Amino acid sequence: MEEEVKENNEMEVSSSTTKQVVVFGKHDYIIKNTQNTLEKAGYAVKGFTEVEMARMYLEANPCDLLFVAGAVDPHDRIALKEVLDRQHPASKLLDHFGGPATILSEVESVFK
Repeated sequence: MEEEVKENNEMEVSSSTTKQVVVFGKHDYIIKNTQNTLEKAGYAVKGFTEVEMARMYLEANPCDLLFVAGAVDPHDRIALKEVLDRQHPASKLLDHFGGPATILSEVESVFK
């Protein structure tokens, strides 16, 4: 239990200096590719393929951006958007329908 508290404290400290991005997608390889791309650019990234896990994470942790990859069930997207609106209204949402080459430029444009 103490380790979980420590992890949450680390998350709070890093959130003041690094943009927090939650990636939600249908396939592991999409999540991993997106995470790698964004982490190399200096973002803190947490990825999910299961909507319930993403929902629980978003309810407990602030994020600056929810990145939703293409091919996600529209109902899952709506459920996660509702959590953002309720828990973290200042957070942004990015629906990504392009290929991997546009990931970084799309995310950077959200924060401009």
